[in-house]
Order: sequence, then structure tokens, then C-alpha cells
Amino acid sequence: MKLYLSNSQTMKAYFLIIYLLFSGISLFSQDLIIFRDVDEKDIRAKVKAVKSNHITYTPFDEPNIKPIKLAKHKIELIIFEDGMKQYFAAQDYEPDTLVFSTPGSNLQSLDPRGFYYQGTEDARSTYKGNGPLWGTLLASAVPGYGVLGGAITGGIIAAVPPKVDPYQLPDPDLYLNNSEYARGYDRQVMRKKLGRVLTGYGVGIAIQTVIIVIIVSSW
Repeated sequence: MKLYLSNSQTMKAYFLIIYLLFSGISLFSQDLIIFRDVDEKDIRAKVKAVKSNHITYTPFDEPNIKPIKLAKHKIELIIFEDGMKQYFAAQDYEPDTLVFSTPGSNLQSLDPRGFYYQGTEDARSTYKGNGPLWGTLLASAVPGYGVLGGAITGGIIAAVPPKVDPYQLPDPDLYLNNSEYARGYDRQVMRKKLGRVLTGYGVGIAIQTVIIVIIVSSW
């Protein structure tokens, strides 16, 4: 079967492709502001200036508004579009830390915060365990019992501390000997485990629902 497009449809397709291309390019030309308070949502922005006790920025989706001022002590980290990372001290009189990094490389810093975030970044790229997803999915897909059984199973799986093999990491000695790196790595692994548990539970419930519908409709 051939698909024919009218001239107007072809033009719309071209414009859509151009829009998506420029959207993809602009996605990489933004800075990310990460707050010290973990309950605060990260901000995708364009940082205009970093002063002694505050920064100014414009939201990425509102580039033409007046720059917003934000106290530095509220910020944990800014990841700039060129890969540079700047960690901010909790007190204005303490020095900040600049860390230069390229995509896929480890952070290099003597600052404990640098090691912590290096641990989180390495966990994002190296932790591949899918056991939490499949275990929760199988438990939650059982008709009639999956809702409760999957929730209990997923809760237990998510609560179990990760079993990390340091020799599978980019730098085993760093995990074994640097507590901040290990803390960042373990915390990010727990987050990834929880995300996979929730995914497994959702997929399992969907499968259970389909099975029940099939059984009921066959009566």
C-alpha cells in the first residue's frame, strides 16, 4: 500500500521535521539548576550571571522575561550547557567548586560534593539490574491477588539495599574507599530500583486487567 501526501500535507511534514530538529538542538543549549532542598523541582534555564551571593537566570521556556534573582545558598549545583558543573556552598562565605566534565566522563574534584555526584552519574550509566521490574511485574500480574501481592513484593524489593559489585564500576577503589562516592552511587541505584518497581507494578496490573477481561468475556 502506498501513502500519498498532498502538497499541504508535505509542507506540514517538512515544518514538523524542522521544528523537531530545532527542538532537539535547543534541548542541549540550556542550563540545569538543581536545588539544595530535594523537594524543590530542578529548573531548566539560561543562567545570565553568577554573583557573590546570588545568580540571575531566565526560565528556558520564557527567555524574554526579566532575569530572576536566586540566592546561591539555595542551590546545590548548576550543570551548564557546555558540561561544566558548579557546586555551591551552603554559606555565602564558603568557596564554590567548579568542575569541568565532558559527557560520559567521570567528574574530577577534591570536593566531597563532587564525589557524591560522580557516584550518582556512574550509577545512572552502569546500573542495569532489571530484577526489580520483572519480580514486581510477575507478582502483580496474578489475577485477583496481584494488586496486593505486587505492592508487597515491590515494597520489599525496593527496600532491600543494592548489592553492588565494585569491580563492575569505572573505579572500584573509589567506591570502596570514598564514602561520599559510595553514598551517591547507592542512593541513585535505590532511585532506579524504585522506578523499575513502579514500572513493573503498573505493567503487571495492566496484564492482570487484560487477563480478567478475557476470562469474564469468555463466560
